[in-house]
Amino acid sequence: MHRHASVTSAGIAVRTAYDRGSVNGAVATPYTSGVNQLRCTHCGTVGLEPGYVEDTGRASFGFARWVPGFLQRNGFGVAKASGRPRWQLDAFRCPKCAHLELFAANPL
Repeated sequence: MHRHASVTSAGIAVRTAYDRGSVNGAVATPYTSGVNQLRCTHCGTVGLEPGYVEDTGRASFGFARWVPGFLQRNGFGVAKASGRPRWQLDAFRCPKCAHLELFAANPL
């Protein structure tokens, strides 16, 4: 397992562990060392719960990804994203107000 720290677009350091032995390649799982100091931008509560946004659609990998640019669809209504980079979404939920903070810090 390889570990490194990355910084989200909001300037928050997120430590990430990559398990290269997973079925779908490198899967990153966010974690923080010690006490979680992430602060909710909605109500100010400290200590957000880490998680991810699940994607259960056809041919999905089980997790949502962020793709730069505006959504474009082909003639069948399917999103056109070929050739564009994809980023893992790290989600953190506030235990007080249920607000979600999403970060796209790790390229896939």
